[in-house]
Amino acid sequence: MKSFYWIAIVIAFMSIAHRGYAQMSISYPMDRAVFQRCEWGGSRASFYVAGQCMLGNQQYALQMKITELFATNGSTKSVYQDWTTFVSSTPFGGLFKRYVQLPGGLFNIEVRAAVGAVSYATANVRVGVGEVYLIAGQSNAQGATNTSALSQSPYEGVVSDLYFSDCSDEIPTYPSLMPIWYGYPIATQGATNWCYPKLGNNIVDQTGVPVAFFNGAQSGTHVGNWTESMYGGGTLNLNNDTQFICQKPGQPYTAFRNIMNFYGSLFGTRGVLWHQGETDSQRSTTTADYQTKLTDLINKARSDFGQPSLGWYVSKATYDYAFRNFDGHNGDPTWQDVVTAQTSVANANRQGPSTDNVGIPRADGRVHFGGTQLADLANAWSNSNITIGTPICANQMPDLEVTKNPDGSYTLTGDSSPQYTSWMWVNDNNRPVGGNVIHNGRVYSNVTSSNSYRYYAKTAEGNYVVSQRVTLPLPAGTARMAVSVLEKAENYGSQLKLSPNPVVEQLIVEHTIPDDRDVQIDVVNQQGQRVGVAVGNKQRISPGKYAVDVG
Repeated sequence: MKSFYWIAIVIAFMSIAHRGYAQMSISYPMDRAVFQRCEWGGSRASFYVAGQCMLGNQQYALQMKITELFATNGSTKSVYQDWTTFVSSTPFGGLFKRYVQLPGGLFNIEVRAAVGAVSYATANVRVGVGEVYLIAGQSNAQGATNTSALSQSPYEGVVSDLYFSDCSDEIPTYPSLMPIWYGYPIATQGATNWCYPKLGNNIVDQTGVPVAFFNGAQSGTHVGNWTESMYGGGTLNLNNDTQFICQKPGQPYTAFRNIMNFYGSLFGTRGVLWHQGETDSQRSTTTADYQTKLTDLINKARSDFGQPSLGWYVSKATYDYAFRNFDGHNGDPTWQDVVTAQTSVANANRQGPSTDNVGIPRADGRVHFGGTQLADLANAWSNSNITIGTPICANQMPDLEVTKNPDGSYTLTGDSSPQYTSWMWVNDNNRPVGGNVIHNGRVYSNVTSSNSYRYYAKTAEGNYVVSQRVTLPLPAGTARMAVSVLEKAENYGSQLKLSPNPVVEQLIVEHTIPDDRDVQIDVVNQQGQRVGVAVGNKQRISPGKYAVDVG
């Protein structure tokens, strides 16, 4: 029986690049990214490792090595995968991506360009597979600035973004992740690092997997501030008739939604840590009112994230010593009506800790934890089984294609998957807002400037995904056209035409490059394996049509 074969074309330039000019970068994922473990029964995560090699005319293979690290201190634990070739010949423009699935843990991923045993360029990135949490609530979730911080040594595998922008209406910047330590914010709203270094360390100690936190809480909020703002409307301060938070309608909910649609989309999440209720104690909110509003908030967030199973870990929190004799409290600094509502909502969702008896008296003499009480708060959270529940997987990096046009310009084409409803191109690591957007639309044509570009796409719910970086101009002499069942067809400049493809017996190669080139033609089966060489050893052919027997 005759076999059908797909054809891979490699235009091979014989000159060798100098090692001193070698460049290799991994541009996705960003360093220290933590992806939510969500596959294989919640034990693994999948993602692309992507980047670009700028070796010019050098012919090379791409290889990857994965080493597992200890999430506590980043030291080497074991080699998970030794050097393995994943691209056997120079990719067009040096652009590469590799689909990786890893178990829970912290890993160092290295990529190198190699010729035989000689390595010409290397790059590495640290990536975690573990637990990712979004945070919402009021100051005991956001982090209070009027109490002392907890002295807590950071773990390498407990991270957040360095970006801080209180009650911002815009999505965050491209993430810059670092271990959480004193003075670092918990992006985007976390005014301090609060209890989260300790909580993250506890989870690492319990599970061995890294942890990431992203904070969308806001100080002083009652539950009504969240529901009144979740459709973009205004909401009033507890003590006066002014718009609450930054004089911006839509806050505090908009800032939380932004971290959900951005960080939650990029990395996935275990769920939302909700610590709120102290202001509702001041308001003497009724059980029915609190329960209805918190349930409405949870349902709205799930809708805006497009994830009806988004976990919501509800704490029982109402303690405020200053209001123990206010409006029927009768000497009790807690408010049982709200605790009853929180308990009911937690039973229908996920349990957070009961904190009304934690850290008493509070560090500020009233409501806020501080100092060693933050360790008590962290312990209360980590003892609440917050690693249990249905996880949300990260959305995958979108594809992009680069075409070099006959006039020397480039066309950048972003992923056309139907779930995306809007598209944006930005320079390098800019975020896709305002003047940072250099092109609205999926196809960016006639690009001539020497720069780096990323492609953002957004779903109907507002979830963002971001591509690897492509740097222009592309290195000379790395053109490749290939058709494979494993990847999309590439058509970079239409300098070679193949027919038929797939092929059974005879392949027609039309070579339209305006001068002689050294060409190798590999025959590849439908599993992407090379099964033969039609034109080998980088033979030189001139412009024209050639018939190649491959049957």
